[in-house]
Amino acid sequence: MLTELNAISSARTQYRAMFKNMAVSGVAWNLHRGTHNVVLLRADAHMDVPLPVILANVHAMAEQTMVNALSNAIRRG
Repeated sequence: MLTELNAISSARTQYRAMFKNMAVSGVAWNLHRGTHNVVLLRADAHMDVPLPVILANVHAMAEQTMVNALSNAIRRG
């Protein structure tokens, strides 16, 4: 089950880990809803089973902006 606190924690960790890659890749990055948590992936990533996008263009957001948008998206359902 995806909880808001777990999603925020996971998103922050992934965002920080991938920050340099996002900045230099020139490709859009999206935050997807996984089975139990969120997953940060390049928009052009190939997936056998597509995951729903929670937030698009995360690469263009500051970390706190992403967290606020993620929180709102989870609360909306």
